[in-house]
Amino acid sequence: MGLVLKCHVSAANQADVKAAPWVLLWVVEQYERLEKILADQGYRGNFGADLEAIDGVVLEIARHEGQGFIVEAKRWIVERRGLG
Repeated sequence: MGLVLKCHVSAANQADVKAAPWVLLWVVEQYERLEKILADQGYRGNFGADLEAIDGVVLEIARHEGQGFIVEAKRWIVERRGLG
């Protein structure tokens, strides 16, 4: 549905991926039916694997394919939600 489940405001010099555990772990605990989280390239790394192994929630990263302007699958969902 695209509803905001949790919001975290941090300093401008802090990367999104560093704040992700504070937000996403709380969301996963509060919303047991959550199955998938869509995120942008900034969330690559081990966090997604840990989230899936511990909580069974898939962290799907929107992929950039090619060079220049290309419409990316599901990227508009991530950007519209303010996750990237």
